[in-house]
Amino acid sequence: MKLSRSSVERVVSSFGDLDLGDPRRTERARTTVAKFAVQPGATLPSAMGSEADIEGAYRFMNSRHVSMEQLNNAHAGATAAERGRAPE
Repeated sequence: MKLSRSSVERVVSSFGDLDLGDPRRTERARTTVAKFAVQPGATLPSAMGSEADIEGAYRFMNSRHVSMEQLNNAHAGATAAERGRAPE
């Protein structure tokens, strides 16, 4: 299953307020999310496509500067804002 371009853009935009302390990390998060949104069932190597993007995704996921809490909070905040209320 592949998502439409507008669906991918909507998924990536849910991380619009994400700040991981370095613009390169934040951009890597958006790039990785976009590539997985295009191919939700793909393996990481298949979704990323290039060796550089595979390596970047693994480094991103293993970074001590990135946590699931940060990613979840950004996504939850965007979802709550879309619904017109503050996240819980």
